[in-house]
Amino acid sequence: MATNGPIITIEDDEDDQEFIAQVLAELKVKNKILFFVSCLPALVYLQETTDSPYLM
Repeated sequence: MATNGPIITIEDDEDDQEFIAQVLAELKVKNKILFFVSCLPALVYLQETTDSPYLM
């Protein structure tokens, strides 16, 4: 498992995105956090990237 890969979150509510980012920052998570508002852009990202996600 790629522990240094990005954390991918699919969430359309900006308040929830902010909450998730805040919690991960407080936990001192170093991984890049990618937010997508729907599944299709996340799928396109996953098909085009060479990064291995750490968490989805």
